Amino acid sequence: MQAKKVSLASLLAAAVMFLLPWVEFQCQGKTLFKQSGFDTAVGRASAGDEFKNLRQPSSGKSDDPGIGMGLCVLASAIVLLLALRAAWREVGDDTNDPAQAGRYAAIALGLVCLQLAIGFPIERKIKEELSKGTSGSAKDPISSALEQQVTSGFQTKYLPALYLYIAALGVPVVIWITGSAGRARSGS
Repeated sequence: MQAKKVSLASLLAAAVMFLLPWVEFQCQGKTLFKQSGFDTAVGRASAGDEFKNLRQPSSGKSDDPGIGMGLCVLASAIVLLLALRAAWREVGDDTNDPAQAGRYAAIALGLVCLQLAIGFPIERKIKEELSKGTSGSAKDPISSALEQQVTSGFQTKYLPALYLYIAALGVPVVIWITGSAGRARSGS
């Protein structure tokens, strides 16, 4: 299979991974919220199975404006679309220059890694809310112990679709870099 077709297939896989759950926010092993790449980009979260059982039946979506949009993830999606367009043109025009799709994929990859480094907005929001709850010193010891238990039990779990999104973006980048290195060696 030609490198340009592999690049296009990889970018299409990244687009699919963008729609699958990326992150779970858990408390003591029970999922409270899930977010896909799309959910992160638009600032919403799906309630986890355990959390759905505790609430009244609803659509399962939390459109709380306080969650915050993942601007780096949104930018990554936009650049992914540009990479897809470039890869599609490369296949359609029967050219063999993976540079444009590879550059866009590298930017999209960098943006999603930046979001990972700074944290997802809902993750920061939950930690902020938990720290507000534990700041009161006038609480009885039992309430303080329970809040401490909840705070220590909170964790963020990154799901395979996030890693597959990163890997799928990496394929066109590697194709671009190896293609550039091969052209540089043959040209000198």
